[in-house]
Amino acid sequence: MVINMAKFKCFLITFIFSFLIGYFCLTNLHCYASSDENNDNNIVKLNDNQKDEIENGFMNWAAKRAQLGGMVVSDDYFNHGAAGMGDWFANTPNGRVQVQNQGNPGSNHFKLHAIGGCIFGTSTDGKVGRDDDLDICAEEYQSLDNNKPMDKYLLADNGVVYELKNQGVLDETTGFCEYSDDGTNPNEFTQTDRKWVVSKDKAAQHELKKLINEYK
Repeated sequence: MVINMAKFKCFLITFIFSFLIGYFCLTNLHCYASSDENNDNNIVKLNDNQKDEIENGFMNWAAKRAQLGGMVVSDDYFNHGAAGMGDWFANTPNGRVQVQNQGNPGSNHFKLHAIGGCIFGTSTDGKVGRDDDLDICAEEYQSLDNNKPMDKYLLADNGVVYELKNQGVLDETTGFCEYSDDGTNPNEFTQTDRKWVVSKDKAAQHELKKLINEYK
């Protein structure tokens, strides 16, 4: 059997090149996922004023997005009525994000902390763009159409935007859980089906990273 050395060399080079390209792509995809979502080095310690500035900058961007879509966006993404003294948090793929600090168990207990957030929806009175004065009664959004899509965005200090789409009606407490008064027991039983995901909204992810990078 006669082997055509020229063809064999061409095949060998092509095989090695394809293998290296495949390995490079897989490695970079893995690194991107790790660095973009799971790397603790991405966490930025922010004071309250810095968080407010980042949230306001994100809301300005979100208002333009909402206006283009004929929707309304508000920073009234979280609140609660009478409750205990435990901290409130959101369950995400990267761990619990503290959204309200009452010292039980306290800020240091959480790896991730909320910068802010927003909710997108369709106004019942025709408003579009930003509206930080929604009609809310008993944590329910009275001025948003419950028959149309609503999305909550949560901005965390690891530079990731988490998203919660409505599975039924959303209210201000939807997606959030509270620790017991002594900070020892996270009461997660009411929100087992409302876990946040890393948002696939690339524009939102880019905007948060751009804003948070100013404080690194």
